[in-house]
Amino acid sequence: IGMAQMDIDLKVQNEVENQRTLEQQLGSAFDAIDKNNSGYVNSMEFDEVLMQEFVTSWFATVGFDVETPEEKGKLWAVLEAKSPGVHGVEREAFIRTCRYLANPMQKVDLTVLERELSGLEMRMSKDTQRLQMQMEQISRQLEDVAQSYRL
Repeated sequence: IGMAQMDIDLKVQNEVENQRTLEQQLGSAFDAIDKNNSGYVNSMEFDEVLMQEFVTSWFATVGFDVETPEEKGKLWAVLEAKSPGVHGVEREAFIRTCRYLANPMQKVDLTVLERELSGLEMRMSKDTQRLQMQMEQISRQLEDVAQSYRL
């Protein structure tokens, strides 16, 4: 039992160390992408750095296929969706999302996520249109009330 516990402890220790190393690598990758040191990566910075072969090779070593524009777009869509930043993807969201996606136990099908994001975008668009119509209706009602007071 003692040896089995030591094996488990060693595996846990190795996994913790692997996660730390991955986080450091992802942090370094983010810093390399964020050329203007804004704390955010926008899609142009992301696309620009992914044109470099050593960067796509590095992403491949941590489990991301970013060879094609479609794959780059899918990864960017997931990163952007998981970041609360309005200027792009913030550092912590980049690290957290890439770490999650790189975990073999939590591998996510980016195509499914892309579809889900597209569906959310369509719903948001419809909700926005509905809200705009309601705002216009309220505005007209307010104009009618104001008109009645002028009479």
